[in-house]
Amino acid sequence: MTLIPAHYRRQSYGIAALLLTQSFLDVLGLGLIVSLAPMLFDRERVMRFSLYKRINYALGEPTYQTTLVVALVIIVVAYAVKNAISIWIAHRQARFAFNIYHSLTTRLHKLSFDRGYLYLRKRNSTEVVRDVAAIPGRFSENILLPLLLFLNEALVLLVVVLSVLWLDPYAFVFVALIVLPPSLVFFHLVKNHVSQVQERVNLLSAQLQKSLFESIFGYADVRTTRTQDYFFSRYSALVKDYCGCLRLSTVYNVLPGRLLELFFVLGVVSLGAYIAFRIQDAGLATTFLATYAIAAYRTLPSINRMTLA
Repeated sequence: MTLIPAHYRRQSYGIAALLLTQSFLDVLGLGLIVSLAPMLFDRERVMRFSLYKRINYALGEPTYQTTLVVALVIIVVAYAVKNAISIWIAHRQARFAFNIYHSLTTRLHKLSFDRGYLYLRKRNSTEVVRDVAAIPGRFSENILLPLLLFLNEALVLLVVVLSVLWLDPYAFVFVALIVLPPSLVFFHLVKNHVSQVQERVNLLSAQLQKSLFESIFGYADVRTTRTQDYFFSRYSALVKDYCGCLRLSTVYNVLPGRLLELFFVLGVVSLGAYIAFRIQDAGLATTFLATYAIAAYRTLPSINRMTLA
């Protein structure tokens, strides 16, 4: 019995196309923002572009400030349209993921029921509910949707890196040599700590449930043996340890974003030093630095979302 119908497999091609469309829109949005840097900081260079001359002529040759305002309005409208399409794509992806959940859980429900009374009698009811409802739901919510997010952000990150590398490969290599080694070391350490804390949280969660189950459903035995104080103190100690691990888990969830911000600043400062020694044109240097800063600023959420996904 095939749990996922064939039409969902066919729909996956459409979802892949939407994924590429979303990545293209994100890169296009980044390009629109990056284009602001030369318009704001390198006016003379922009005015020499043939595209600017054609647009300026079509607008009746207004002042540069008027053309800039028109460009800003166009960018805002384009971003509004891009975000509206992005929301629609997110809705389509979510509908695809949870339609798969609906198909899986209803088919598993029927499959479990069709196996008969003897099969259900041998199985724990909690296990049946887990297999029929919980696992398909976690697949759609915790695997499929994060996978789509990861692929989108990976494509955007790849295009950004290739674009920056094309802009000035020496600057890219210079910044990468300064930023990548410490960032890789820090993220490796944080990843190990997060894994250890999460394992501890899962262990304590099971122990808490077990202790609570024993004390509540073994009420008669606990009262008879007068061991309620032992269960109270044991439960309190477990909760205290559990809360400590949750605090650490919360901090570790925030830590990657803070580290990314630190390495972003380190990269911009390093790039500033590189520009000071290699680029003498002040307008070009400002545009160059602004372009890198905007690209890095867009890249930070991508890396953070990829880490969370």
